[in-house]
Amino acid sequence: ENTSIGLHWVGPDGIIQWANKADFEMLGFRAEEYIGRHIADFHADQPVIDDILTRLKADERLRDYEARLRCKDGTIKTVLIDSSVLWENGKFIHTQCFTRNITEKKNAEEALAASEERFRRLVSLMPAAGYACDEEGRITFYNRRAAELWGREPKVNEDQQRFCGAHRCWFNGEVVPPEKTPMAVAVREGESFRDLEPQFESPEGI
Repeated sequence: ENTSIGLHWVGPDGIIQWANKADFEMLGFRAEEYIGRHIADFHADQPVIDDILTRLKADERLRDYEARLRCKDGTIKTVLIDSSVLWENGKFIHTQCFTRNITEKKNAEEALAASEERFRRLVSLMPAAGYACDEEGRITFYNRRAAELWGREPKVNEDQQRFCGAHRCWFNGEVVPPEKTPMAVAVREGESFRDLEPQFESPEGI
């Protein structure tokens, strides 16, 4: 009853038999407004709850199943569901469903994805070469001018190509290994650089 994670039981007919306080209060309902209703009434996507019930009736255990639930005020919350069925002598008694609210995390991920997409569009239009790496140095994005500068088009998210898309990077007449390029230092140590003059070698040696 007192756990902070939502928990409810749903019968084979889809009716909510019992729920703890965290479960119905997460959606802004009182117990009498929630218990006794069909679980589909609270799902924003009918195909999703249909799939959940079908899987549970087939005795499948659900873990980290993402769903969208509709609150009393009409807003939507994104949750992760862990659920299984209590069976007795082959009879479906009720589900045991734990619900975790991940709305803030989901909203943050979507905002980040939108920001990254805006960045990609902006860099694509830049007259200068531009590219991005993840924390491991894998190139996640580059624009057309970067490919022209490198003389090649490396695959994104490739383990073998890290920190720089060129075949070789030169500084002061010496080849600099990828893990020591300015991008690598920037990613690993947070240091920034301006007005460097590297030379990039293409696979053809140009």
